[in-house]
Formats: sequence, structure tokens, C-alpha cells
Amino acid sequence: MKLVALVALFIGSVAWAQERNAAAPSPPTSPLSDPTEAPAPPRAVAPNPPERSSLHGGRRFGLQLDAGAPGGATLALVARPWRFLRVNGGMAWNYFGFGVKGGVTLAPFRWGIAPTLGVEGGHLFQADASRLGNGATAKRLLGSIGYSYVSGDVGLELGPQDRFLFFVRGGISYLSGPVKNVAEAIQAGSGGEVVVKSAGEATASYFGPSAKVGVVFFLY
Repeated sequence: MKLVALVALFIGSVAWAQERNAAAPSPPTSPLSDPTEAPAPPRAVAPNPPERSSLHGGRRFGLQLDAGAPGGATLALVARPWRFLRVNGGMAWNYFGFGVKGGVTLAPFRWGIAPTLGVEGGHLFQADASRLGNGATAKRLLGSIGYSYVSGDVGLELGPQDRFLFFVRGGISYLSGPVKNVAEAIQAGSGGEVVVKSAGEATASYFGPSAKVGVVFFLY
């Protein structure tokens, strides 16, 4: 009987201990208490890219090639101080001689096909164009020609505004230039019968339509 009582007492004490441990609150655990778990590194926040101004976005410098009348063929540098405005300046060639030119183009729209408004001026230096004349008088008058011009035009541009553009423009031009060798021309036209010792310099002018086509490459 004593052995049975001892076994019952032992079993009862074990059951009481288990019930006490189950009822006791478990201690709080910390996420850093587990040595196998390293804390996550802080996320790197990428800086916000600088915002481009709507007036100065895109490439600003490039080259312009065009051909037409009265400017001839031209090669110019292009700068865009604002998105809607371009200025250009460079060299011109009219098949007989060289010159200089410059212009301003207003392009307010950034469409695939966009209208433009422009103003251009230039000067072609004196050159020999006598090959165009059919007689002695004409050859003398065309022996040294040069002129200055100013044009206003409207046009259409095709292409991305920051890469490559093809344009067609038309408008109105005024040009003026001196006519030299007037005395020699009169004398040559008379077959030597009229002797002209001196003659004043004349001026030739033109006011009428103008046109040109060209391309613009934006490089930087």
C-alpha cells in the first residue's frame, strides 16, 4: 500500500507541475534576440531626378543645311535658347560666290508635323556671274554681282523636335545689290560706236516670293 501511495503522489506532482508551466505567461521575445536573424539593411532612397524646365528641355545645339532662293545653299550652326525659339548663323553659297546668313525661327509646337514662322537675312559677296549672260552688255553687267537680302517665311517641319527635322518654307524676300561696269556695258553694247568715259553705279532690286528646303540635326 505504501508503494502505491508513493506512485500516486509522484504522478500527481508531475501533473501539477505541467499545469503550472502551461499557465505561466511566456516572456516577450525581441526580433533581435535571435542571433541567426540579421536586421534588414535600410533601403536606399534614390534621389528624384532634376525636373527639366518646359522652356529649356531637349537638345540645344545642332547644324542646319538648306537650299533655296535667294540665299542659295547654306550651312549654319543652330542654337535653341528656349524650346520654342531657334537662331542660326553660318555660310552661304549661290553657285558664283560665298556669303554669310543668319535667321530666327519660331517653332511653338512639338508635334510630328509642326508649323513655323521665320525671318532670315544675308549678304552674298561680289562674284563673277558673266557666264549667265548671252551678249557683251549682259556679260559686262554680270561680271561683278553681289546682294543683300531679307526674307520672311512660314513653313512645315517633320520629325522629332530633339533629333532630326526636315522642313519646307516659303515666303517673301527683298534683295538689293549694286550693278557695276555700267560704262563698259554700254560701250560693249554699242559695238564701240559710243564711248562712255564714266557712268554712275546702278542698283538692282527684287521683291517677290522665296522658298527653301532643308534639314536640322540636333547634336547636343
